[in-house]
Amino acid sequence: MFDPIFKSAKKKALTIPNNITTIGVAAFSGCSNLYSIVLPKHIYELQYTITGCVNLKELIMPQYIKILSGTFKKCQSLEYVVIPETVKIIENYAFSDTNIKILLKHKEIPNDFPEGWNSHSYDSHKNNHYYLKDQWSIDENGKVTIK
Repeated sequence: MFDPIFKSAKKKALTIPNNITTIGVAAFSGCSNLYSIVLPKHIYELQYTITGCVNLKELIMPQYIKILSGTFKKCQSLEYVVIPETVKIIENYAFSDTNIKILLKHKEIPNDFPEGWNSHSYDSHKNNHYYLKDQWSIDENGKVTIK
């Protein structure tokens, strides 16, 4: 079921309480006002949840989450997503139609990630817009450096 419950929200930043355990498909679809989302620590999967949030710049992810197909589709302003090392599943096209730099806290790509998991468009299966643990850093001010 597609339910863009936050679409008409005027909020620019949203912290979802930790007692929330499920966020539906398209819950944040088209939320053009949102620039920051903090997800609760007990969310375990996202699919087509944060699509089309064109002004989203900041996203705090929980430790154990499955990033399913279309999760960040068309989030053009989201520059970086830090993926915790505990994340073991990222599906194909999770980052489609974006320019996101995917910052993995992993030392190597887990075997469970399918080929094309880091695809940024439907026409390309290997854009390699990801960086492993030793290839990036974040300073105390939150500035990301790609090595």
